[in-house]
Amino acid sequence: MNNNVDCREKEILKRLKTINGHMNAVVKMMENEKPYDEIIFQLEAIRSAISNTTSILAQCYVQLTMFESMQKGDKSLDLDSIKKPIEILMRVSEQSLKQSIQTLNTEVNLV
Repeated sequence: MNNNVDCREKEILKRLKTINGHMNAVVKMMENEKPYDEIIFQLEAIRSAISNTTSILAQCYVQLTMFESMQKGDKSLDLDSIKKPIEILMRVSEQSLKQSIQTLNTEVNLV
């Protein structure tokens, strides 16, 4: 990517490797016929981790796009050049919010 923009690449890679490890563990849980509620709990954690990682990556995409636009000498920051990364960031944020509401609703129903 770009060395001039702090895109937290090491953190993102670490998160992706952790997610991968959790996915492998879920496969083993299925193979070992673990209870479904335990598997679902793990899958929910994985989904949350993917959402958080996607959000970080989308933020990096916005930063990188803005940096590259300024490097080209675009003092006004061409809105077309950052439109796509901002749309991605907004979509990721919306999905994360929906998941949080779903989780909250589920927890409230369990009480």
